[in-house]
Amino acid sequence: MSLRLLCARLGSFFFSLKTSQRSVPFINRMATAVIYVVCIVFYVIFGTNYWFDLNAGGTSTAAFLLSFVGLVTLALIVLWTTRRLELARIFIGLCVVLVIVGQMIDGGGVFGLGVLYLMFGFSVAYLLFGLKLTVFFIFLYLGALFLRLKFGSFPPTSIYNTPGVVNRMLVVLSVAAILQTTICICTEVIIQNLVRLAFFDRVTALPNRYKITSLLQERIQYYQRKKFLTSIVTIKTVNLNKINSMLGNTLADQLLASIGKRLKNYSNGTVAAGRWSSSVFVLIVNLHEKSALERYSTELLQLLSRPYLISGRVVSVFFNVSVSRYPEDAQTAEELVNNSISLLERSISQPGNISFYNKDIQCYQAKLFSLLDELNNADFDQDFYLVYQPKIRVSDKICMGAEVLLRWNNPKRGEIPPGEFIPIAEQSGLMHAISRWVIKRSFSDIAAMAEQAPEIICNQTFAINLSVIDLRDKDFILFLEDLQQHYCINASSIEFEITEGIMLDDDPRIAENIEKLLALKFRIAIDDFGTGYSNLAYLQRLRVHNLKIDRSFITSMFIKNNVDDAVLIDAIIAMSKSLKLQITAEGVETSAQFDYLLGKGCDLVQGFLFSKGLRPDDYLGYCRIVPNEQK
Repeated sequence: MSLRLLCARLGSFFFSLKTSQRSVPFINRMATAVIYVVCIVFYVIFGTNYWFDLNAGGTSTAAFLLSFVGLVTLALIVLWTTRRLELARIFIGLCVVLVIVGQMIDGGGVFGLGVLYLMFGFSVAYLLFGLKLTVFFIFLYLGALFLRLKFGSFPPTSIYNTPGVVNRMLVVLSVAAILQTTICICTEVIIQNLVRLAFFDRVTALPNRYKITSLLQERIQYYQRKKFLTSIVTIKTVNLNKINSMLGNTLADQLLASIGKRLKNYSNGTVAAGRWSSSVFVLIVNLHEKSALERYSTELLQLLSRPYLISGRVVSVFFNVSVSRYPEDAQTAEELVNNSISLLERSISQPGNISFYNKDIQCYQAKLFSLLDELNNADFDQDFYLVYQPKIRVSDKICMGAEVLLRWNNPKRGEIPPGEFIPIAEQSGLMHAISRWVIKRSFSDIAAMAEQAPEIICNQTFAINLSVIDLRDKDFILFLEDLQQHYCINASSIEFEITEGIMLDDDPRIAENIEKLLALKFRIAIDDFGTGYSNLAYLQRLRVHNLKIDRSFITSMFIKNNVDDAVLIDAIIAMSKSLKLQITAEGVETSAQFDYLLGKGCDLVQGFLFSKGLRPDDYLGYCRIVPNEQK
């Protein structure tokens, strides 16, 4: 066994303790060290003191020494068997009381020097007993010695029989008591400030991440002893970043302090509440049944969601809540919280959501992390490729262009559906680079196809999806202009698809970039129209060219016989006609769907009924087979 391993095991044996809710690890280790020092010093001097006191006739002092060594030994045994410092403190406290009683009875032993043993060691005793109990012991000891010294009747060998010594000793003891009390108070102030800095959040005054983990570990240890179940409720502020940018850091901190105060005052089953990170709070609760936890979370959500008055401004904050339970959901405190937080990340777009962790989510998150790592390391030119899904004119089934779709051929997993990796790319910040690659490769492909078959491509329109990241980019228009000039692409042959949610974004740069796209003669289409916040105002204001009916409406109407969706499709088509907009239906897979859209006057369709997404060469081959509009 190496020396380092031996030291680690010895350290674990002598200083490993079970924590309590109010304990501070550093103070616990210092208090444990004090116990060992007291025991070692006493065992070293015990033999000498016992021999002198016994030979000098101090039988009562010798008896007290024997009792003292018994209590000290019991303190060590209790500390090592229970690993609880609180129980060891009881026996050390009894030792102090025994010394005080002993000093009152025998006047400091046969030589009278025993009165000094504790008086100058109370500043160390503070680490064991805290401020209040230590100061109590100081003045109890001082009062007892004052009385004893005034009563006299000391052994013949005691120094207190010397004239004037008693008065001088009383002065020394008074000064010592004042000094010891001052030292204890100063130590308390310093330690409390250090504890506040180390274990509590400065803004909310709630326990911080380290402290809440320690408390949760204590609850887990308590479960292992008593089988008392516990759970954690994790809360995330959804719109904190926007509030911070709107109000500024000072007012945002006031808001967080108000949230912390509400959490602190909500004691319905709460063991402890803490701030885990900037926007995440964790509550340890004495509940375990799902129904009870759901009621608790609902009440908490209602409490926190009430508006806050910050410096005369009413501020509304939105929250999500997730719950994980011990021991079903994790075996350690860190895992329990991380599982709960990972669950929150999935519900970030749905404020007011309450969700419970389960093992399937853990597998899902592991897959996401793996995909993110692979996406970060992907070679765009090797692993990504584009396909072109034909858009068919309903009236005569002529191919009028295509939608550009991104595909990822993962070297390890094969084809990854866009619905899996696009959200990961958006959340991880990779979407900007991917979108730039898609647009550049689209322009390159379209230019190459136009060179091979100009009679086919010249009248077609190609739809490319844009993200909000593109439209917020101040250099996006310059990027497009450079590509257009390099590949000699006609702007009217490119249709950029944007979602309804982008239209509602209040970022002025988005509206500015859309206006510039229109000024450059690019076409604009609204993707998945009807699934979001459909609004006629922005259709008219932005001079949109095309509306795309989401595939979910087409599927629901024909497979689920949903009459409401049929009414909505009819309304969208009628509205498009009145606004002189082109209408495109996605996800057309059956002749019945096509016939219905034909009868309603839909302009374009795309879907597996006609073709899946095709590589550029296959797309040209498809266009040569099916009818296409030529010059």
